[in-house]
Amino acid sequence: MKLFKLSAQITSFCVLLVVFTFGICYEVDGKLYDSYWCPKCKSNQSDSHFPCGGIDDDSDSEDTPITGPSLRDQNLEIAHGHLKKEEYDMAIKYYNEALKYSPNDQEILDWLKIARIEKELDTALWHIRQKNWDKAIVYFNRALKYQPDDISILHSIQEALAGKESEIGFKYFSEGDFDKAEHHFIKALEHNPNDSDIKDILRDVRHAKAFARQIEVDKEMEKEKERITEKIERRLEGFISQLQQNKPSINTQIYPDVVDVRDKSWGPKPTRVISKNRKVAKIQKKRNKLVKEYWVLDQKISKEKDSIVRYDLINKQTNIRSKIGVLDIKIMDKVEQ
Repeated sequence: MKLFKLSAQITSFCVLLVVFTFGICYEVDGKLYDSYWCPKCKSNQSDSHFPCGGIDDDSDSEDTPITGPSLRDQNLEIAHGHLKKEEYDMAIKYYNEALKYSPNDQEILDWLKIARIEKELDTALWHIRQKNWDKAIVYFNRALKYQPDDISILHSIQEALAGKESEIGFKYFSEGDFDKAEHHFIKALEHNPNDSDIKDILRDVRHAKAFARQIEVDKEMEKEKERITEKIERRLEGFISQLQQNKPSINTQIYPDVVDVRDKSWGPKPTRVISKNRKVAKIQKKRNKLVKEYWVLDQKISKEKDSIVRYDLINKQTNIRSKIGVLDIKIMDKVEQ
């Protein structure tokens, strides 16, 4: 009987011990759910501390989320591929995508600028092939807004303007209106003073004009018109070919100190004043003075670092070149008289 009582007491004690232990574990577990061990910080942290929003039992997993910089590089590489294939719209799209993951990234901004310039130049040349001179000039100017001091783009604009005036002159020449034809070829020469073909065409137009005043239009006149027409058509095709072959180039490095990239053999040259005609000699002296000013400005342009000042100097140089072209026409007129 005593043994039975002792056994009952031991059993009761064990039951109480189990109940007490369960209560303690319940409290401890309740506290553990408020914080978790962070192996990186080496301390218990709240639930909001973890990126996944809870316990990450598999903290050593090799799968890591794709971050912004990697997406930036992926989009940049895709954009470069499209730019190389001359797919400018797609290149611009992916450069903009890259910027979303790396805003204000100068490398991406520079490449985006290049893609936009190339797109405008490519569109301008397409219009040149269609002889849409006005639209081509619009797109050349749009490219110039991104690169205001680019000599090659400025020269292409002058070539396109010369092409436009030549085509108008050709139209009037075909209609027999030699006065208007002469006017527009003079304007073409002002835009491109060193174009020997335009000078030659202008001289022929003046001969045709003089010939038409002296005699009635006959077979000889028709032959002369056909010859000049063929020459004008060849020159118009030359404008298109030159602009396609000599596509304006831009510096893909985009350094601020890149300025004049022209061949120094390009530009007006002084002439010897040997004419016995005083009026011609006077014009030649004036022309040589302008040529000297032109090359002085050319040296200033090559040394100037400020893009705004450099742009003003280029405009002054262009105006001087136009004046030289006008004086060349006057000299031709005086010599032929």
